[in-house]
Amino acid sequence: TVICKTSPILLAAVTNENTPVRWSTGDSVTVIKVNPTATTNYETTTQLSNNTVTKSVNINVAALTASFTVNSKVQCIGNNNFELNNTSTNALGNATYWWNFGDSTSSKNENTTKVYSRTGSFKPTLYASNNYGCFDTSINELTVLANPKKPVISFKGDTVFCNGGNIQLINKINSVVENHWYKNGIPIVNTADSAYTAYQTGLYTVSYTDSNSCISDTAAAISVRIKAIPVAPTISSIKGFVICTGDSTVLMSSATSGNQWYVNNKMIDSATQQNYATKYGGSFAVQFKNGEGCLSEMSKSINVRESLLPETPSIIRIGDNLISSQSVYYRWYLNNNVLSNETQNSLAIKTKGLYKVETSSNRLCWSKSPTYTVQYDPAILLDRDFSLTAYPNPTTGLFFLQFKLNNRYSGYAKIVIVDALGNPKWTFNKFIFNESLVRIPINLNLNKGVYSVQVSLNGYRTKVIQIVGM
Repeated sequence: TVICKTSPILLAAVTNENTPVRWSTGDSVTVIKVNPTATTNYETTTQLSNNTVTKSVNINVAALTASFTVNSKVQCIGNNNFELNNTSTNALGNATYWWNFGDSTSSKNENTTKVYSRTGSFKPTLYASNNYGCFDTSINELTVLANPKKPVISFKGDTVFCNGGNIQLINKINSVVENHWYKNGIPIVNTADSAYTAYQTGLYTVSYTDSNSCISDTAAAISVRIKAIPVAPTISSIKGFVICTGDSTVLMSSATSGNQWYVNNKMIDSATQQNYATKYGGSFAVQFKNGEGCLSEMSKSINVRESLLPETPSIIRIGDNLISSQSVYYRWYLNNNVLSNETQNSLAIKTKGLYKVETSSNRLCWSKSPTYTVQYDPAILLDRDFSLTAYPNPTTGLFFLQFKLNNRYSGYAKIVIVDALGNPKWTFNKFIFNESLVRIPINLNLNKGVYSVQVSLNGYRTKVIQIVGM
């Protein structure tokens, strides 16, 4: 005999009324009530005449209990996935199961999952049966919540800006447990706050988790674009970075437009062209703004100096030499062409022409003299007009050098003494003014040997004699 579940049943012993009955339960009545919890064998013992008759009945309990668990009874419509785990028990035989999910859908799987397509409360029911006709049901109540409101991103300012700038993006939804910010669809770590500051180009969006642990859809993406910073311009000048008294210079930016000039770290009003002319010194810099409105770094500063212009020099002539007024540095010109290597305050006249001299105290600012006109070529000394002697000769090193001119002469005499190998031993420049006989004492430490003495007058005529050192 099989019963479906533990419940009281009646067992009756069939015998003559006057025949005593004894049950294995200890009862001595004909009918007994039992409540087996598992398969149990019940016996009766009857005494007939001289015989003892024993009868038994085996009661099988095919108990079937339907039950199931759920991973989470409250879920959100956007990501609900109820896992229904069948925990039913069946004591005998084979059990079959059928699910009714409470939304007009069902399943015959022993264990199943369910995704609901709408919000609300649902009561999925598990029906269990076995081949002994036993039957049981189990019910759970599930809740599907609506998705949170889709967020909207707000911001102030322009989403297109120059490198180094930023923009703050804000989720306007207030009832938020945690925000989830994304850039180009990829989660940004450590961004649970409602505000996010963007520094890079990309598409930014946000979702959030509400107090029911439901995750919203993502907000409409905000496009942020970072514009490149232009390269800092450079400063050049054709006239240079020194301003002489009364003059000016022009500074030039490498950027053809969009410039802003500064002096001593202060912006110069209306100085926005490529070139900037100034009469004054200072530390100048320029900044460039490109067509997208992005400012470059400041250029490297250029120091412009002011320097005094020396007084205008004058030229006088002494003999066949032009003499400049006193200064530190000199540059001579003939017919507006600079004379190379002529950097002394005097110049030997070699030809007629238009002469000028420039003078400077620092090589920065130069003043140019008025033109001095030489109308005739200088007279060339002939060999017969110029004699040269040295005495005593041979000498121990102390001697006189004498040169004689047939006519009185004004100009420069250059004296050079060299050894037999051509190495200079002594050089001297002597200015002669209206003289015809010149005697010059010379004291040198001469070794034994032959030396050449060379005398040049104004660079036109050179005499050479030899002396012997003892």
